[in-house]
Amino acid sequence: MIEIRLFGAMELLVDGVSLPLGTPKQQVVLAMLAVRPGRLVSVEELVDELWPERPPPSAVANTRTYAANLRRTLDGTAATKQLLVRQGAGYG
Repeated sequence: MIEIRLFGAMELLVDGVSLPLGTPKQQVVLAMLAVRPGRLVSVEELVDELWPERPPPSAVANTRTYAANLRRTLDGTAATKQLLVRQGAGYG
């Protein structure tokens, strides 16, 4: 069973075991995806959320790195393998 806790301390539980969520920005990526299940979240939307004022020149590359690190964590268990996939210009 997969459980994502977004209120209080953010937590991702798989069969009762907490998975490491990485950096705060990586956690923002997970939160954005969690609140939009079944919907593609574009890299542009993620960049806007991660850097609301002025994104750095490396914003798109950094966002893809956060998503890749998160995907690596999720792909580490059978229950969450392929839970996060890149689709065109976004993630779902």
